[in-house]
Amino acid sequence: MIKICFHCGNQFDTYNKKARYCSSQCYHYSKKGIIMPSRKGQFQTEITKDKIRKARKGTHLLETTKQKIRDKRKLQIIKPFSIIHKKNISEALKGRPSLNKNVPMKEEQKKKIAETLRNKPGIRKTKLYEQIRMLPIYIHWRLKVFIRDNFTCQGCRRIGGELQAHHIKSFSDILKDNNIKTIKEALLCEELWDINNGVTLCIDCHKETDSYFSNKKI
Repeated sequence: MIKICFHCGNQFDTYNKKARYCSSQCYHYSKKGIIMPSRKGQFQTEITKDKIRKARKGTHLLETTKQKIRDKRKLQIIKPFSIIHKKNISEALKGRPSLNKNVPMKEEQKKKIAETLRNKPGIRKTKLYEQIRMLPIYIHWRLKVFIRDNFTCQGCRRIGGELQAHHIKSFSDILKDNNIKTIKEALLCEELWDINNGVTLCIDCHKETDSYFSNKKI
């Protein structure tokens, strides 16, 4: 509801039908001729807060007031926490029990998380053989195969270039036969790191093999 202040003549929004003044300053000045100081920044007592809660109970903000609040929040610049502030927060939370600890996750939440992980291409679960290929021991195994074959393709006998270490027995078959499901089990498997199972090939010769980028499930 939009009204006009009896003292200053400015328009103001209110949910109170009996309201005549836009502020307490206009009210006191018109009634008593006294200019009351602004209460901005002053703390209210708990009794005053309870009175305000009871008076505003059941009332709703106008759409114009809500829009003003939204516009004001947009203009506010949210500053990041400083290092001292972060330390103070961590010290204050020390010893407090976690609210989400030992609380089972709902099925709806699990489904939502699974859907978001599927839709986002950057967040995917890496396959086991891809994780193994990133290990230092695998890079060392490839280097040993290249050194043994003198950095020469064993198919076309071309020296140098883009070489790859091909598994004679496919990588996925070794994982499947030895029932390897973790990286720890892969590190303990001797067959996986056997140099005799590897051969140096160029990209063109590697593409002609049967097991080149095979889509076998691990």
